[in-house]
Formats: sequence, C-alpha cells, structure tokens
Amino acid sequence: MRNLVLSCVINQLTNDKIHVSSAKIGNEGGGGGGEYESSMSLSFPMCMANVLISACQKMPNSGKKPFAPKVLPRLIQSVEMILKSEIRAAFVQLFFSAVYHLKSAVLPYASDLLKVSLKSLTDGSDKEKVAGAKLMASLMASEAAILESTAGRTAGCENSTFKSIGRNFVDAFYS
Repeated sequence: MRNLVLSCVINQLTNDKIHVSSAKIGNEGGGGGGEYESSMSLSFPMCMANVLISACQKMPNSGKKPFAPKVLPRLIQSVEMILKSEIRAAFVQLFFSAVYHLKSAVLPYASDLLKVSLKSLTDGSDKEKVAGAKLMASLMASEAAILESTAGRTAGCENSTFKSIGRNFVDAFYS
C-alpha cells in the first residue's frame, strides 16, 4: 500500500496529465478511460512536493535507503521537463531536503543532483536559484563520500562556469 501511495504522489507531481477511469468520464470518450490535460492549480503539485519533503524529514533511518531510489531517479529525470518555474523550484527544494535528511542514501544520485543545482543557479528563476544554492550548499556540506562523488563532476568545469555560478549563488542569497 505504501508503494502505491508513493507512486501516486510522484505521478501527481511529475505528470501534466491525469488518468481518468471511464466511470468518471460518463459517456464521453466511448468508455475505457483516458488521459486528459490537467487544469490543476499550482497549489496541488506544490502540495505533492511538500508531502515528499515531509516524508524525507520524518523518514526513519531504516527507510532512507529504500526510499531514495523510489523517489529521486524519477524526479531528477522529470525536473527539466517541468514548465512552471515554481514547480521546478519545489523540485529543487525537495532535492535539498533529500540531501539534508536522507544523507548517504542520496550518494548514487549526488552527481545528478549537482547538475540540477548548477542548472538552477545558472538558468533558473529567482526561486530556483535560491533552492539551487541551498541544494549546492547541502551537497558541499555532506558526508565525504558524497563530496567525492561530486568532485569528479566539478573537476571538468571551466573556471568561467564557476565564476557565473558564484555570482548567481551570491545573488540568490542577497536578492
């Protein structure tokens, strides 16, 4: 049951479409169900992100390792496809919470999370930049294994990239 609820929350957060059964459609569409574009307000996906943030915060140690692979890969893959900057910022905030609370369970995803952080800092809205700065700070303050995992990714970056990121990092905190 827990996996079903978790899958539902992730689906609601990552999809712009909702699957509707034929019982709810009525006579439209000829039965069998279908997918319809969601006209949900911004608050619903934000609520789903907050559900996952709360789960990260309240996760017992025994649940951290199984939780991370169920949630992070799909969200990391989906974040670039999200059109609304407020929802992308919520994703990045969720990643920050995951790094902070799940600790070593995020190790397999550390490099991808660093990429998300860098993209948020260089190309994101103000809210995305703030969340990206928090994510980067959390990654840099993490356990040694996570730092080593991300070190290989940053070693190949050009100096100008880090200057740009540094400017965005400072702007995010002082704006």
